[in-house]
Amino acid sequence: MHRFRLGFSVILISFLICPDLGTASFTLSPLSLHKAVENITTPKALAHFMHRSFEFVQDAHLFGTNDYWQSPEEFWERRAGDCEDYALFAKQALANIGIEAYVVSFYAGNGYGHTIALYKENGLFNIIDEARLREASAKTIEEAISIVNADWTWGALAERRGSRGWMIREIHNNIKST
Repeated sequence: MHRFRLGFSVILISFLICPDLGTASFTLSPLSLHKAVENITTPKALAHFMHRSFEFVQDAHLFGTNDYWQSPEEFWERRAGDCEDYALFAKQALANIGIEAYVVSFYAGNGYGHTIALYKENGLFNIIDEARLREASAKTIEEAISIVNADWTWGALAERRGSRGWMIREIHNNIKST
């Protein structure tokens, strides 16, 4: 409290001595993405951080288009985005702590499409689905996707190129749902 009073007093005195400061604008610089995620050391901590930090908003509302893949930096600045924005952010944050991660987009009937981050821990795949951690312990990428949506038909390991998603490798659902 004393620090605030002292700081306010200095600003007030400066304003009285130098009234031109009244036209100056003071802004706090935003926390950089690197600084924001530097203390995240586990996938669980990452999911918790993302849950607190971001709001799910469709691309049509944010950008006036159906598909725009934000960079992790853009997503951090806006603090809003959809599934692929969460996945790209998670992949980068996991890579920063040395965890192998992938962005996976997959599709099912009726126009269903979704993007998640998969990460490998102890040789098994786990999932960050938006800001939710799913400890799937799946042996394959296909098995992990099936935990999110058993009716998926095909998907792709994906990356961001420009503002769009780009397929790196196509995958298919060969797991029979029961």
